[in-house]
Amino acid sequence: MQIVDVHCHLAARDFDADREQVIARAQEAGVVAAIVVGEDYEDDLRVLELAASSSFVLPALGLHPWRMERAGQDLPRVLRLIEDNRSRLVAVGEVGLDFRVAESAAERELQRAAFAELIEVAKSLDLPLSVHVRSAGHHVLALLAERGVRRAALHAFDGKARYALEGAAAGYAFSIPATVLVSRQKEKLAQALPDHALLVESDAPALGPERGVRNEPAVIARSLERIAVLRGSTPEVVAALTTANARRVFRLDL
Repeated sequence: MQIVDVHCHLAARDFDADREQVIARAQEAGVVAAIVVGEDYEDDLRVLELAASSSFVLPALGLHPWRMERAGQDLPRVLRLIEDNRSRLVAVGEVGLDFRVAESAAERELQRAAFAELIEVAKSLDLPLSVHVRSAGHHVLALLAERGVRRAALHAFDGKARYALEGAAAGYAFSIPATVLVSRQKEKLAQALPDHALLVESDAPALGPERGVRNEPAVIARSLERIAVLRGSTPEVVAALTTANARRVFRLDL
């Protein structure tokens, strides 16, 4: 099987001690590439550095909605970094909305404004978006549609499956994390998505099947087995399908 992890954080400090071994375990499990996303300016720099040293890593740069306290300083620098490195990038991300974190109208508007600017730079450079969405599914889908976004992968979508189907009908893809092994909501999402909208991710080091245990891209092999059962398919078929979708959404030459 050839598997693409479309969303993870291998540049995170959590992997500084054994990053090469983590990548080796992923490759042994069939993961041929990982899209590594950045969360803020400093993290984006680490993503670029890691991608320069490993062909396994496909870089995406962004500003996470959790990082809005640094938006005034980081957003202009992140936008320039994206533009300066456009030829190296496979996506703009991690970007999006998180209304569980942003509770006030002012906080939510700050997230929206930053997301809108990042959407526009992605469109201008013809790059897809790797989108964080939590407790804001309707708002994310509405903003993507309003801004005319054609290529986007929504990672670890936490909304109802019927909202994901609206996004799939608009042409967006949804990546299923390893929590599909323990989450009924992710099971329903994996069952409901049409073939063209299905991707897989680890979100490592987060969203592993065991709470409090560092996650790794290699866990996707286990996710595929569960997704295959849920969809009445086989891991091989799901791997081929999601890898083909990753190639299309992110225009990967694998």
